[in-house]
Amino acid sequence: AGALAVLPFLGILGHAFVSWDDPAMIHGNPLLALSWREALLAVFTSFHMTSWQPLGWLLYKLLFVAGGGAPAPFHAASLVLHGLNAALAAAVLQRLLPGARPAALLAAVLAWAWHPLHAESVAWASQLSDLLCGSFVLAALRAHLDERRGAAWAFAALAGLCRWKALAAPAFALALDLARGTKPRELPRRHAGFWLVAAAVVALNAAAKASLGYAAALRLHEASLGLLLQARKLVWPVGLAPTDLLDGADNPWELGPLGAFLLLVAAAALVTAAARRRPALGWAFGAFAALLAPTVLFATPGPVAVMDHHLYTASLAFVPLLAWTFDRARWPAFLLLPALFAAGAIQAGAWRDSETLWARVLAVRPVSPAARLNLAAARADEGRWGPALVAVDEQLAVFPRDPLAAHLRDELFARAGVTPDRLESDAAAFLFERGRAPAAAARLERALALSPRDADLLVDAAIVDGALGRREKARERLRKAATLSPRHVRALEALRRLDAAEAR
Repeated sequence: AGALAVLPFLGILGHAFVSWDDPAMIHGNPLLALSWREALLAVFTSFHMTSWQPLGWLLYKLLFVAGGGAPAPFHAASLVLHGLNAALAAAVLQRLLPGARPAALLAAVLAWAWHPLHAESVAWASQLSDLLCGSFVLAALRAHLDERRGAAWAFAALAGLCRWKALAAPAFALALDLARGTKPRELPRRHAGFWLVAAAVVALNAAAKASLGYAAALRLHEASLGLLLQARKLVWPVGLAPTDLLDGADNPWELGPLGAFLLLVAAAALVTAAARRRPALGWAFGAFAALLAPTVLFATPGPVAVMDHHLYTASLAFVPLLAWTFDRARWPAFLLLPALFAAGAIQAGAWRDSETLWARVLAVRPVSPAARLNLAAARADEGRWGPALVAVDEQLAVFPRDPLAAHLRDELFARAGVTPDRLESDAAAFLFERGRAPAAAARLERALALSPRDADLLVDAAIVDGALGRREKARERLRKAATLSPRHVRALEALRRLDAAEAR
C-alpha cells in the first residue's frame, strides 16, 4: 500500500519550492538558522508562522541541513511519509474490518492516498509537518484498536508536537468507539489521555494563533460555506486551488448567509437520516466536521481561507466506509481508482514551481486575490522584473484599491536597478513572447513617453507594430531609430525585412 500510494506523486522529486509559505517556512525560517542546541529549546517556545509544531520544525531543520536548503530532500521526505501513512491506514483497516477482503482494504487506502486533494499536502514542502502528524495519528489509532492505551496516548502526544491536526486522534478514536457501541461510562477510562492531549494542543495552538491576531470567531456565513466547499471538493475534486478565500458574499457559489446556512442544515439532515440505518456514517461525518471546524472558526478580520491540505487527515474518516463499500461491490473501485490516480498526478504537477502553480490558480480562479501577487513576488525573487511588473499591474486592474499591489509596484521600480522605461520594455518583451502583442504595444508606448529618442525602444515598438499589421507606423519608428542611430543594426535589418515583405 505504501509503495503504490506515492506513484502519482513521484514527479515532485524534481519540483522547486513555491512562493506560498515555502520561503518563510524554510529559507526565511529563523529556527533553521540556529545551532542544534539552540533549536532544541527554541522550537518549543516558537510561534513562527502562528504554528506550534516542535517536531515539525526539527524535521525541517534536519532536511535543510542535510540537503543544503535544496527542495529535493523535502519532497523525498513527503513521499516517504505519505507512503508510510498509507501503510498505517491499511493497518488500521485490517484491525477495524478483520473480515473484509484485502483487495477492498487496499482499494480504499489507495482511493484516499491518490485523491487529488492530497497533492497539496504531498507536493507542497510547507505541509511536511502535516504528513508527520498524520503518521502519529494513524499509529495512535492502531494502538487504540489494539487496546494499548498508553501507546495510543503517547502517539497522540507526538502528533500534537507536529501539528494541531493531532486532534484527529481523539476525534477518530471517539468516533470508532461510539460506532462500535462502546458504553458512555467506559469512555473516560479509554479516552482520558486523548482528552488531555487535545486540551494541550488546543491551548498551545490557540496561543500561537493569537500571537498574530487570530481569534476564535463564529462567522456563521463563512463557516457554513467553508464546510460545504470542503465536502464538495472531497466528492468532486475539480478546479482545485491552494486557497479559496471566503469573505461574506464573495464566495464561489454566491450564496448569502441564509442560503449557505440552510444548505448546510439540509446536508446535515441527509447525513442524519442516512445514519439511522448506518450509524458509522454519522460518526464519520461528525469527526470530519469537527476536524474542519478550527479551520473556519479561527480567523483574522479578513477572509476565511479554505485549503485543500486541511482535508489530508480529516478525510481519513471516510476510508473505513470506502473499504466497507468496496468489500461488497468491486465495480466502484474499478471506476474510481484510475480517475483518482490521473487527477492526483495532474494536480501534483501544478506544484512544479511558482509560475506553474499560480498560472493554474488563475486558470481556475481568475479573480484570486492572492495569485498575481504571489506570482509577482516569485518573479521578482528570480530577478525577472518585467514579468513581475506585468503580474502586479494585472492585479491592480482586477483590484484597483489593493494596497499590497501598489506597494509591490513601487518596490519593483526601486529594486530593479533599471530606469522605468527599461522596466516597461522588459514587461513588453515578456508580453510579446506570450502572444499578447496589443498589451506589449501599450507598454512600449509608456516606455517611449519616458524616452522618446531611445533607438532600441523605437525598434522594439516597430516590431510589435509590424506584428499587429501597422506597417506604416512601424516604418516611421524604424526610420526615426536609424536617424537617431545611423549604425543601429536592428533598425536597418528590420527596415530591409519590411521593404522585402512589401515588395513581395
